[in-house]
Amino acid sequence: MKFLAWMLILGVSLSVYAQEVSQEITDATKTSTYQTAAKLFGEGKYQATTEELSNLEKNESSKSKLGFIHYWKGICFNRLQDFGESINSFKAALSYSYAPQDLHYEYGQALFAAEKLPEARLQFRESVKRKFKRGVSLYYIGYISKEMGERKKAFTFFKAIDKLPPEEAIEVKQASEMQIGDIYLEQVEKHPDAFKSVETIVIPQYEKALAISPESALGTTVREKITTLQRKYDLILFTLRNGRPALIPPYFIRAAQEFGQDTNVTFAPADTTISSSKQASMYSKTDLMGRYTFYHRDYFSIAPSSASVKPTILTVCPKSIATIICSSLRRSEQLMSTPFGRNLRPS
Repeated sequence: MKFLAWMLILGVSLSVYAQEVSQEITDATKTSTYQTAAKLFGEGKYQATTEELSNLEKNESSKSKLGFIHYWKGICFNRLQDFGESINSFKAALSYSYAPQDLHYEYGQALFAAEKLPEARLQFRESVKRKFKRGVSLYYIGYISKEMGERKKAFTFFKAIDKLPPEEAIEVKQASEMQIGDIYLEQVEKHPDAFKSVETIVIPQYEKALAISPESALGTTVREKITTLQRKYDLILFTLRNGRPALIPPYFIRAAQEFGQDTNVTFAPADTTISSSKQASMYSKTDLMGRYTFYHRDYFSIAPSSASVKPTILTVCPKSIATIICSSLRRSEQLMSTPFGRNLRPS
């Protein structure tokens, strides 16, 4: 069904809850009357469980126990996706004034799947009042309101999710933010200058939704919505007029840092008579490069760039410095012993 398929975006929360067992059913497993039904239910044999519960119903006269049996049958039919039967079972449970905390939520899901939207919305409201899965229930209410054309009411319920504690809102936070973006889009596209509002209101809202979980399945959907709008309203240049693709994003920056050890360091590279120091030395080098591409009237691109290189820094150990000084002194002594050097001595 259309509505149920759309709600698959809540797959995580719904599938997790589908494996949970209510406290009422857990307590029933402790009594001998429901041992067989509990065993079948625990094995995932939901159809057999409903048959066993129907047998127990025939011999039961207590209203509270009859209400519990119908409630349990409703849970089983929901798992079987037999929503017509689950609706009848939940309705029967309520007729016996039996309403555990999760009944309205389960009942609302069955009504939603059967596309009985007004009735489903009422049940999810009750679920919110009972503080059961408030985040998902508010999302259901907002989505149903949106499908019924009540945009303002839908917006109110989607925003109400923001007021919940994070642990309750996280399941549907991204979906609700995306739905708010959809509502914004429907409103702004009614105006001739829609592109301005799309750029300043709609896309930022979608980006807010995307930021919650960029790598999720829903995140992919949101990203596609953003790209579609950018193409539709020419908010980003995707191709030049000749069909050549444009760079996205138009900017590029790269930084690199290199560290190493040089084992062939020379003290005076310009002086060929001086040999290498035979002392290893640490060095570092930093490279930075940036480029931004401009597109002139969608015909051609201009991409100025700049680069900066920090010179290599050599650090020579003290022992090497001492070697340089000693070598210089020896050279000085040799020079002074020559005729030219003797002429330089003071008289």
